[in-house]
Order: sequence, then structure tokens, then C-alpha cells
Amino acid sequence: MPLSKLNMLHWHLVDDESFPVELGSHPELSQFGKYKANQIYTVQNIKDLIKVAELNAVKIIPEVDTPAHVRSWGLAPQWKNISIKCNGGTGYNGQFDITQKGVFELAQDVIKEIDNLFKDSPYIHLGGD
Repeated sequence: MPLSKLNMLHWHLVDDESFPVELGSHPELSQFGKYKANQIYTVQNIKDLIKVAELNAVKIIPEVDTPAHVRSWGLAPQWKNISIKCNGGTGYNGQFDITQKGVFELAQDVIKEIDNLFKDSPYIHLGGD
């Protein structure tokens, strides 16, 4: 990136298809939401990447796509009803079902942990669609 004079990396961490980020607060999200066992980002992987980015004067802006694109969050049995499919939608259409107990607390836990991991990032992108 520095050779291309780029100093910001927007890292789209989670989406409808996969939740590959291993979080201490909710390990079940990556346990059930990852593609495969070896396709996961541990906390140490993330810290290592942040360190490499810092050494190269690159800031990482993490994205946790929400309140839409959350189908992968609901792959864990305890969160199976957390998302709804929008009628007539195709592709990315897993939306938080805000009528379900625990949705706000889960989202807060995830955002807090991501914020703690990326404490030097000027932003956390939430997708917003």
C-alpha cells in the first residue's frame, strides 16, 4: 500500500456469508459463522495485521456490516432468530430482527470488542444498509 501512496485500509470484516472474526465476547459467531475451520481471524491475527499496518503508516478502518448483511450472525444456534429475510430480496438481505431479545446487546458487544481491537482507528464503519 505505501508504494501506491495509500494509507487507509477499509477492512470489511463480516457480512451475510461469513463471520470470520473470533471474538472473546461471542466466540459462537465465528464458530458457526466462518466458512471453514482455517478461514478465521484470531485476535492475534488482527493485532499482527494492525502492527504491520502501523509499521507501514497505514490505518485500518474496520467494517462490521450492520443492521443488514447479518445472516452469518444467525448461524449460531443461540442467535438463529436474529435476522430476517426481506421479502422479494435477493442476495444480501439478512436484516437484524429488532423485535428479538438480545439483538441490541449482541450488536453492542461486537462493536465494543471491535472498537477495542482497533483502538487507533479513527472510525468503525457499520455499512448502514
